[in-house]
Amino acid sequence: MDLSKVIRADFGSHSKIRGEYSKKEKLEGFLTLIRPIFLLMTPLNAASAAILSIRGLPSWQLCLAGFFTGAFAAAGVNTFNKYADRERDNIIWPSRSIPSGRVKPVQALILSLAFYLIALALVWIFFNPVAFVILLAAIVLGSLYSTHFRDKIGYLS
Repeated sequence: MDLSKVIRADFGSHSKIRGEYSKKEKLEGFLTLIRPIFLLMTPLNAASAAILSIRGLPSWQLCLAGFFTGAFAAAGVNTFNKYADRERDNIIWPSRSIPSGRVKPVQALILSLAFYLIALALVWIFFNPVAFVILLAAIVLGSLYSTHFRDKIGYLS
């Protein structure tokens, strides 16, 4: 699987829209939902904040738990954003995963919820209740941004 193809597909430059897709094309569709580049950027940003907050390096176990927590949370928010944008993408980016039919909307929603639950479980198990509440607030705000706030206040990127 060509990762550059997955990244380009996220921006709507994918192959022609068809009724049937191979398993490989469907897998690429799911990968574009989670935006693989963000799976690296988000945890690295969180790790930087953790290092600054404790003025040193946490244990490698906490680093790994934090990396996966951030990656799953980012994947959940990105997937939910694509789910929320499906109607808009039908017009603007019809070759993206959901409008093209490579991923069904309900599959994207279930995947997003699974990512959220995994991230919340990881933060509860490896960190503390305060971190859980902060992550839950970030997930709620990210989801509300995708469904309501973006159209009212514009893009925040």
